[in-house]
Amino acid sequence: MKCSASRTTLSEIVPIIALLLLFPQVALCREMVRKEQDSSSHASPRVFVLDKTETIGFSQPAPTAVESSIKCGPNGEIYAVYNDNQAEDIWKQPISKISISSKTVTQYRTPAIPGYYNPARIDFNVQADGTLYSLVQVSSNRQSDKKRRLAYFLIKYRDDGSVDSQIRVGDESGKRVEPMRVAVFADGDFLLSGTYGLRQEEIAEGAKLDTFAGIWGREGTFLSPIKLMEPTAAAKSSLTSSVIPYSEKLAKEDANAVSLGNHTLYFGSPDENIYALQGAHNPHLYVISTTGDILRETILKPPSASLTPVQMSGAGSGYLFIYYSHIVVGVPEEDISQPGLITVLNQQTEQVVAVYKMPSNTEGFSVPACADSSDDFLFLGADKNNHLAILRYAAR
Repeated sequence: MKCSASRTTLSEIVPIIALLLLFPQVALCREMVRKEQDSSSHASPRVFVLDKTETIGFSQPAPTAVESSIKCGPNGEIYAVYNDNQAEDIWKQPISKISISSKTVTQYRTPAIPGYYNPARIDFNVQADGTLYSLVQVSSNRQSDKKRRLAYFLIKYRDDGSVDSQIRVGDESGKRVEPMRVAVFADGDFLLSGTYGLRQEEIAEGAKLDTFAGIWGREGTFLSPIKLMEPTAAAKSSLTSSVIPYSEKLAKEDANAVSLGNHTLYFGSPDENIYALQGAHNPHLYVISTTGDILRETILKPPSASLTPVQMSGAGSGYLFIYYSHIVVGVPEEDISQPGLITVLNQQTEQVVAVYKMPSNTEGFSVPACADSSDDFLFLGADKNNHLAILRYAAR
């Protein structure tokens, strides 16, 4: 049985990106594969404290801010968007590939699209073989008026940072899509998720945005929808959520189509499946095959009620690395002192096998980025001379 079914303007999406450190048969199939992490039937995973074991310095200036959508290459490369000047807008910065082996930084800039204006990167993705793709939004004219039309392109890059190809993203049949997240399969087909666009008359009537997810072919043609989380389901979850104000606010965030779209992480695994982690309050982990089948769905339990997932990647053969951090939501008595935690999951069982926390005496700027193995992590940050550095941490 096949388990598949089924943004806003640039002015709305860009600030969110910059502030973030983004059918009966189906229902039957979903019940067959859906499960929830059950702490009562498994021993609690051991919590390890991480120690810094190596600092790999570069000649470039250290980052002052990093977007949350960090990606990882097959040979330890880190792909990130950051700036080294606080006066510059981070969303205007190129994607940088930081290579430990060659001690180089390669930049991938957003290209101009002939016939369109105001190109802006919305998201990017790295295939398991290291090929970089960028999702770019453009406008049909220079001005932000009611007559302009948004379009989306998937940009494929060469290793040297030059553009290899540009693919126009087609709309879903009868619906205009405004994608916010992208992941590319090994065969070139790609997964998009985001919101459906609204016409001006729908906006005037108070219509609400709805989310979408689906598979597009390598030529940019819509192939099939995928059924992921929906704001309506998240809204129901918020009614029965924890009385903890922070958890309740996160649940309500997931009931908003744009927020839910931004709380979505993708990882293209060497097994050719895409792992999708969606939601801030009760994050759902989906395993999606190249044909659009949802092979498994698991509701994850964050390691702390005040943390939400912000980064996901591989952690060596057969393991996933998820970094949880506190996102400020502005509720009374909000605890912003909770340090971030890393969990490592078995890719086949989705069970947490270990939890890692940073030592309390950590100094300088650094953010979790990638993992060489299930107990060896790479952070993006600065060295003592305030130069770009990759910091390696391992368990005590």
